[in-house]
Amino acid sequence: MAFSCAVDPLRIANLISSRDLYTWSFAPLDGETATSPNTSVTLTHHRFPESAACEQLFVLSVINMQLMEHSVLLNALRRIDRTCKTKNGALYSGGYIFV
Repeated sequence: MAFSCAVDPLRIANLISSRDLYTWSFAPLDGETATSPNTSVTLTHHRFPESAACEQLFVLSVINMQLMEHSVLLNALRRIDRTCKTKNGALYSGGYIFV
């Protein structure tokens, strides 16, 4: 739900305006497709953090995120925070990363 609520309004705004007001990309740490708990698969554009510069970046997590090791993600987010003007945010339990 969090994923759809974040992306669909952007997609609909583009559709209604007949132009690209918004662009987005998906970038998992492993560079592979992302599979949600309901087994739906999202194709990704590139590996994180090798993504292109962006204005906003959102971390979207999985269930039981607190049980996983996050040093690679944390280091990448810290580097982006130091070197870019990107605004960071979180969806679903992705906020756990920023705690």
